[in-house]
Amino acid sequence: MNHATFKQVLALPASTPDAVLFYGQSKQQFGELWLPSDAPAKGAPLLILIHGGCWLNAFDIAHSRAMAMSLKLQGYGVWSLEYRRVGDAGGGFPGSFMDVAEGVDYVRQLHDYPLDLQRVVLIGHSAGGQLALWASSRAQLPAGHRFHQADALPVQGVIGLAAIIDLVAYAQGDSQCQQAAVKLMGGTPEQQPQRYQWVSPVNLPLASNALLIHGIDDSVVAFAQSKSAAARVGAEWLPIANAGHFDLIHPPADAWVSVLHAIKGVCKP
Repeated sequence: MNHATFKQVLALPASTPDAVLFYGQSKQQFGELWLPSDAPAKGAPLLILIHGGCWLNAFDIAHSRAMAMSLKLQGYGVWSLEYRRVGDAGGGFPGSFMDVAEGVDYVRQLHDYPLDLQRVVLIGHSAGGQLALWASSRAQLPAGHRFHQADALPVQGVIGLAAIIDLVAYAQGDSQCQQAAVKLMGGTPEQQPQRYQWVSPVNLPLASNALLIHGIDDSVVAFAQSKSAAARVGAEWLPIANAGHFDLIHPPADAWVSVLHAIKGVCKP
């Protein structure tokens, strides 16, 4: 069976976001806001979307736009974050984490938009799944581990799509993405054990309503990552048959129907 590729995801047509807002001073510190056209009076629920790409600056927010547009059409508001990545000035540990923390907390500034900010769910794919799961734990972490001085934004749930959950295990591999984890963290798990402990989702108190979705045929992040970790982190696990790594963010793919159904189970539009 042919699975979606990154190139196919990137080539999907997408409209432009309804607003582009900067949460910091760097050119990468911005978010794209997508708003449904028929939000209820109380506002649409908000999904904070964190794109993947092995934490590398070669892969930016562009490939997440078709997914964001699809979620908008389902009735969700989407706050899609860009952030400094490995290869960007200030990217890697701790800059990438500081950006995600600040970008998530910036949601408090969106009160003038038709959004229900009492219904906020984090969702991330691949490396972005690792960041989303980590970010969901921030409200329960000591202040010094939150990577942003403001109180962490409380969220009602978190969804990892083909998420990298165990950074220590992942960094042992030799693929480009696995070795990017070492670059992200500034060293191997043996060289930087405390850093890995701080941000590896498998060690953290995730938000309630945590869901891990993974394609069985994933060749970038083995589905064993989420299968073995789900019970350890108190998350539900949803394997999707005949799905590869990028099918989960490719709206034309059959797997996208299952992803949408699962998202609605965590947060109804």
